Amino acid sequence: MDSAPNCTRSLFGDRCVAQPRFQVGDVAVCEACATFAVTGLGEPVVTTPLKPFVCGIATLAASGLCADVFAATAPATACAPAAGEAALQKAIDQQRTAPAPNAAKIAGVLQRCRATRAAHEDALLLNDVRGLLPLDLLRARARARSDPIPDGDDKAAAFAAATAKHYGSASSEPSDALLGELAAYFKGPQFFTWVKKPPCPRCGGGTTGAGPGTPNEEERRKLANRVELYRCQCGGEARFPRYNCPRTLLFESRTGRCGEFANAFVPCLRACGFEARYVWDSTDHVWAEAWSAAQARWLHVDPCERAVDRPRMYERGWGKKLACILAFGRDEVVDVTRRYTRDIGACLARRTEEHGWHATPEASVQAAIAAADALAKSLAVDDAWAQSRDERRAAEARELVDACWAVDASEATVSRTSGDAKWIRSRGEGGGLLPGGSWANSAEDPRATEKGGSIRLEAKLRACDGSLKDATVTFGAGERFGNCDGRFEREEGCDVVGALNALRRRSATPSLAELAVALRSDAVACLASAEDVAECRRRHVRILENLKDRGLEDERVRRLKVENAIVSKCILAPVHAAVPWLYAAAGFDAAEVDGDGAAAAFVAPAPPWRVLAAMAALEEGWPN
Repeated sequence: MDSAPNCTRSLFGDRCVAQPRFQVGDVAVCEACATFAVTGLGEPVVTTPLKPFVCGIATLAASGLCADVFAATAPATACAPAAGEAALQKAIDQQRTAPAPNAAKIAGVLQRCRATRAAHEDALLLNDVRGLLPLDLLRARARARSDPIPDGDDKAAAFAAATAKHYGSASSEPSDALLGELAAYFKGPQFFTWVKKPPCPRCGGGTTGAGPGTPNEEERRKLANRVELYRCQCGGEARFPRYNCPRTLLFESRTGRCGEFANAFVPCLRACGFEARYVWDSTDHVWAEAWSAAQARWLHVDPCERAVDRPRMYERGWGKKLACILAFGRDEVVDVTRRYTRDIGACLARRTEEHGWHATPEASVQAAIAAADALAKSLAVDDAWAQSRDERRAAEARELVDACWAVDASEATVSRTSGDAKWIRSRGEGGGLLPGGSWANSAEDPRATEKGGSIRLEAKLRACDGSLKDATVTFGAGERFGNCDGRFEREEGCDVVGALNALRRRSATPSLAELAVALRSDAVACLASAEDVAECRRRHVRILENLKDRGLEDERVRRLKVENAIVSKCILAPVHAAVPWLYAAAGFDAAEVDGDGAAAAFVAPAPPWRVLAAMAALEEGWPN
């Protein structure tokens, strides 16, 4: 046994990883344990998509079925990227026998995205874009960023003077500073604007969605594959063609959402001299990557967010459940999912229709991407960039592996800012450290710090006169704030989803005793009268009693409808503590979510619950 391979728990600890799966009853075990600990009992199981898991040999050992000879419960101090990738590749090899029903659909996605990217190389288009962009100004600003500004000087005036000094003489070489200037310039009233609902062409007022329309001949000529219709109360009708022609986007409409932004931004990158990629995310977003000559690596650029080199903002900031991310360059097609995640196994498990992808064995996915990559390479111009392809790709492969197995530092993150708050929540992209609310769409440079369960937020908020004002507020879990003329203002309602996310971000869940005390304290702070406080306690006791007495046979006692007046006023009103308390006591979770991304119902799963322990904690921490 001394020479037997180690259980993967000794490599990955409690981290779920994609690895070969063997099943003993309802327990999944790793290959080493199936081979040496429960010899002959483990049946190989092939799943599509892959399903990451933690080896359950300790469970089998506890039942007396085998000895835990590999010390499977010993925690790993770190996860070596090489070990993680080796386990993943073995799982892919095990999966090769599965059928590939959706290979043609995946090839279709690759073909459409590659065609979109190919249009960005049109020489006439790029020459016209150079005349459209204020390149001398952007280059001068990029050069001025490196000029020192003496202490005490007016920074804005000093920067303007430095820009004027370098105007017309700054280097034309693509630099990281120029990339930042281009991203900042691109989105805004002076160039490209975001639209959710177009204004009424008759009165200029707001519109509401009226369903899809059929592109007319002119719209089809400009590569609009669909049209959204909107109507106004005045009787006017607005059309929003989803153009896929970069020339139309840059020289006519100059508006859209993420698809239009990326499709117009990549030609701007190319016109500025950057090597660029069009990046497609299966969970309904697109952006770009630009090659940094100074850093010899690809930099993430999201023109919708004016974000440069923040690849983790989607998973960590927006709370997106990523699945597949592909980058399309002028000579390549690359799966870059690993750049944007810290859990590649979870992403592979989501490669289903639900997440915008198509379930098929990973070997088939890799083969389809390799074929598209080879075609792009064969069609590329044989220049110095193409000749450095193999070296670049080898370095990027190492970078991607290291990135997806790294451990995040404790940094502040920002939720999505393009689009209004209701739309952001409906897409589930308002996650991250920052709490919910409608302030984010009129804020710049938000900075958040978390301490003791509260979040201190500083930001520049856009006031009614268009100016930016410094604003600061401390958020509690579950609270919502809006922007009131450059100041934070509390919004009505308890953000149950936000409160749960805040609880899950903590390194340790508070004990029932701590939560009971917090629930009482929060009720006193949030409710208007002593009678309301007493009623809140009575309602929480009743929830626990109903679960104890009728929870098994009556599902109604396990469901709290958030919009119900009694639930919102008497149960969830202590916004900081009620959600964590109910979650810890009986597993209540936001199992039902409405169209705005807010919790519609708070539901307890089937037992076991901690009802008796919770009742005792409530009696001690909040005596009657």
